[in-house]
Amino acid sequence: MLRKTLVVVALSVLATTACKKKSETESAAGGSGGAAATATGAAATGTASKKQWSTVDRVPFAQLQSLLPATLGSLKRTDLSGSMVPQDEYTHSEASAYYEGPNDRTLRITIQDNPVHAEDRIPSKTSSFKGFPVVQESESESQADFEIVVGERFTVTAHADVLKAADVKAELGKLDLAKLASWKDAGVKK
Repeated sequence: MLRKTLVVVALSVLATTACKKKSETESAAGGSGGAAATATGAAATGTASKKQWSTVDRVPFAQLQSLLPATLGSLKRTDLSGSMVPQDEYTHSEASAYYEGPNDRTLRITIQDNPVHAEDRIPSKTSSFKGFPVVQESESESQADFEIVVGERFTVTAHADVLKAADVKAELGKLDLAKLASWKDAGVKK
């Protein structure tokens, strides 16, 4: 029994070593299991472009906050926050404002400089808003959610209570989205 176990272990070691050497040889020669295939796989899945974003400086959250006005129609801003959020090998910036109005109406708007998330969201485009892709739009009896991608880099999300989707769009239309789009190349190292 012990002899049989030793033979199985020895064969496993030989097989593993042979596979490893074959893989190393193919890598050095640029064969199918090598770096060329890895690079091709990265390009096909979009990882190559995601790694590119890790070298881009994010727009500071204070600059994003400047796009969130003190009032939006009858809604008054009651909270303004922002942060730099570490995520995997890169960081994204984020600014949020919370607005309150009559009859328990509330609206939270968040602007993120998170190009990897923005790139992932674009394929879910349902329509457009002021020329920007709408990637989420939903409405229930008492809530509305809306998300757009601006400049293929920023996401602007809104969550509202006691507001209709049309009201949310009207309020988002008051933000300077063209200015936000103009920052799409900010922080790109040349």
